[in-house]
Amino acid sequence: MNKSLKDLLLSDHYASLTGELQCACKAYLQPPILLCTQGHGSCSKCRRRYQRCSTCKEEFTETRSVALEALADKLQFPCPHKGCKARVQLSMLNEHEASCLFRPTPCFMNKVYGGCNWKGIASEWLNHCIEKHNDKVSDLPFVKFSEPWSPRHRDPVMRYHLLRCFEKVFSMYQIYDSKSGKTMWTVISIGDEKEIDKSYYFDLEMYDPKNPMKKIAFRQVCKSESDADILDPSQNVLIPLEQILYMLDGEKNIHFNLRIDEFNDSDVDDTLIKVNGKS
Repeated sequence: MNKSLKDLLLSDHYASLTGELQCACKAYLQPPILLCTQGHGSCSKCRRRYQRCSTCKEEFTETRSVALEALADKLQFPCPHKGCKARVQLSMLNEHEASCLFRPTPCFMNKVYGGCNWKGIASEWLNHCIEKHNDKVSDLPFVKFSEPWSPRHRDPVMRYHLLRCFEKVFSMYQIYDSKSGKTMWTVISIGDEKEIDKSYYFDLEMYDPKNPMKKIAFRQVCKSESDADILDPSQNVLIPLEQILYMLDGEKNIHFNLRIDEFNDSDVDDTLIKVNGKS
C-alpha cells in the first residue's frame, strides 16, 4: 500500500476513534467518563455548567462507561495546535499542550517591560526576542546589571533575561515579593527535562563597585521547566531586603553579576552540598 495513503487511512481511523471520545463542546472526555440516560458522554466542565446533556437534553447519570475509558487509555490523541503533528496519551495531552512549540503565545517581554504586542507560536518567540529585544538576550554565559533600586513594582517579575550558552537557552528571572521585601533569582533551562538539575548552576554576585569590601555571592543549581520546585524560595537565591539596602552604592544603585556554568563530574557533589548549605 502506498505509504501516504496508509498514513491517511490511519489518520482517518484515529480521527473516528478519538471523535467517539469528544464531548459536544469538542473537549476530550477524561476518565471517569459519565453518561446521560441516552448513553452520551459529557466532559466534567459541561456537567458542572449544564443541568442536562448537551447532545440530547436528557438527564445526567452517575453511570460510568468502562468501554470508553478503556478506549481512552489506549489511543494517542492529536495536539490541537496548528502545525503540531504530535500524538500523545490523553493523560499527557494537557502537559504537552502547555509546552508545545506550536502553542500560541504572547511575548513575555511585554509582561515584564511593556511595549511589545507580538503574538505568535512558541517556536518563533526566541527569534522574535533576538530581533526585537536584543538588549535582553545575551550570547554569553553572564550578564551584568547596574540600576537604581526601586521596590515599587506592579508585577512581581522585576527583570527577565535570556542567555544563549552551552548550546541551550536559559531564562533568568528576578522576582520581587512586596510583602516580605525579598528578591528571588532563578535560572531556568527552556525546553529541558529534569536532567538539567545537576548539570548547570549559576553564580549571583551583588557588589558595590566603589567599595571592594562590600560583596555578597550566591550559588544555586539551574532549574528545568518541568521541575516541581521551580519557584520554591528554598531552592533558589533569596535575598532579604536588608541585604539589598546594605549593598546599595552612594547613589542608591544596585549592582549584580550573574554567570552560568557547567558542573564538572568531580565537583558536582561538593558544589551541591555547598548550595544546600550543608557541611
